[in-house]
Amino acid sequence: MTPSENRRVPTTARHADELVVAWERKGTDRAKLRVSGSMRPGWCGKLATGFASRGIAISSGRASSVAAGSWRALFEVACSAEQEPAAAEVRRIIQAKNQPVFATPIVLIDYSMRKSESRGGCLELVVDGEDGVGFLAALLRRLAFLSLFPVELRLETRSDRVHDRLWLRSTGNRVPNSNTADALAARLDALVRRG
Repeated sequence: MTPSENRRVPTTARHADELVVAWERKGTDRAKLRVSGSMRPGWCGKLATGFASRGIAISSGRASSVAAGSWRALFEVACSAEQEPAAAEVRRIIQAKNQPVFATPIVLIDYSMRKSESRGGCLELVVDGEDGVGFLAALLRRLAFLSLFPVELRLETRSDRVHDRLWLRSTGNRVPNSNTADALAARLDALVRRG
């Protein structure tokens, strides 16, 4: 046995930073996607944008940071078996250095923001909007522009309306300041449907 063979790690071993991706079909046009492991800030925006560019809609889900840089997520997506990216492709989308270009206009019906003391001062954002492929991608892109990234999110679509709740922190896992919150409010106000 060579020295390098002596140091091999069994293929069944799991590492804390391993990115695990698993699909479960839920009929011809729905699937559940489980993702867990080490992911950088902005991973969810990359996933949402990558899916939207393929015509795949994230209709509901939950994701939360369980430790620094480590996440658990479960999403329900609207896609056929032919559209479903392989696990390796999902990993590539999440780990890509650059986010793909995909522009989606979004319309909000309403939103609210507040400081969440129960989550260490995170900015809690609740948005209600008109559903469409790419809604989440467009929302997360606007948040990232202000250096805001979710540490937890809950997504739900009800009768063609999106109801999303996100807990946000600034770059470096900092609590967002009032200037950032005001800038976000101004951007969201511009997206609210009037009349």
